[in-house]
Amino acid sequence: MKLATLKEKLQTIDETDIGEVYFDLKEINAVSYETKYPVIFWDLGIATFTGDIDEATIQKVELLNTAVWAFARYDYNVMDRIAEWDILKSKFYVYLNLIHKISGLNIKNIRTIKIQLIPEGVIQNNSQIGILIESIQLELTCNV
Repeated sequence: MKLATLKEKLQTIDETDIGEVYFDLKEINAVSYETKYPVIFWDLGIATFTGDIDEATIQKVELLNTAVWAFARYDYNVMDRIAEWDILKSKFYVYLNLIHKISGLNIKNIRTIKIQLIPEGVIQNNSQIGILIESIQLELTCNV
């Protein structure tokens, strides 16, 4: 699957509460407080691919390993961080399950996803909290 096709599929946010999907770290650093949250960041810059490049193979499948982040706006003066993480996690899971159902795209490790909670101050000036999946495995059917 071409990266442009993958990007298009990962930008599917209909039927979710996700505000935006980003692929460039520069865009994430420029996200303003007015941005519709939560936002998703697919770190394709660190992606690794495993696949069959034999031209004789009819149904080509690649396995992509990368990290994906979800960020939510956070104000420690008025918000409960634990409650906000729960809300973010729920919205993130709805998005990931939608991605999992897209033709030609399958989250191979969907039943064993390991998440890391990211507190305020780590992402951007105490105004965001997040969730990180360091290793998500996407199975890409290449001729879909």
